[in-house]
Amino acid sequence: MVLSVSIVEHIYSRNWQRKPVEYNRIRGPISLKDSLLNFKKHGKTGIISEFKRKSPSGFNLGKDIGPLEYFRKADLQSVAGLSILTEQDHFLGNYADITVVQELNLPILDKDFVSSELMVRNAFNSGADAVLFILDFLGIEKARELSNYAISLGMEALVEFHDMAFLDALKPQKGIIYGYNRRNLKTLKMEAQEFQVLQKYKETEVGLVLESGIDSMYLLENDVSQYLGMLIGTSILNGEFHTGSFLH
Repeated sequence: MVLSVSIVEHIYSRNWQRKPVEYNRIRGPISLKDSLLNFKKHGKTGIISEFKRKSPSGFNLGKDIGPLEYFRKADLQSVAGLSILTEQDHFLGNYADITVVQELNLPILDKDFVSSELMVRNAFNSGADAVLFILDFLGIEKARELSNYAISLGMEALVEFHDMAFLDALKPQKGIIYGYNRRNLKTLKMEAQEFQVLQKYKETEVGLVLESGIDSMYLLENDVSQYLGMLIGTSILNGEFHTGSFLH
């Protein structure tokens, strides 16, 4: 997520104010990992397509546009899953956005600054199939604890990292997908380490989702066929990149 570290810390510091969400699931969990693997079986790199109304980086889709309206108009042929921003103050998100897109029958990722079991339970009650955990702020033990809780509810965990120091500590585990964020959230800089990271994961045969700053130019200049998937937000939302045109 494209934020200054002060905003990241501010959001985490206010998570204790989150309220419980009522049970609004209309279906059982759908595996995001299996969906991504299915694309790979057919020679494609699946996309996790993101919905957000705005972000502190300056992106603004408009507060009156909803995710169901947006995705119904989108070309979903290369989409393996949906990422929904649920953080309210800086992204204008909410858990109802997860609930309404359940009818599309695609795996749903709750993308937020999750730091408690309450927030994991909120994701589950809303209809999410996977939850994002950011290692660079949670640390290994907290991320493992929350990931295991999500898995116990029948969901999966997308464990995101940027700091290369986490590489040796990450091991294959059922129900966990690893994501590499190209952006260092502590400096806001893109740091081209994804290929070193990918090499490490090729050795362990663990699939890796690539995140941040992925647009049509990046895809023209880089081979992404070795990744399990890609999480793409702003470049799709602003119309610069169309998922239907990507069938790698």
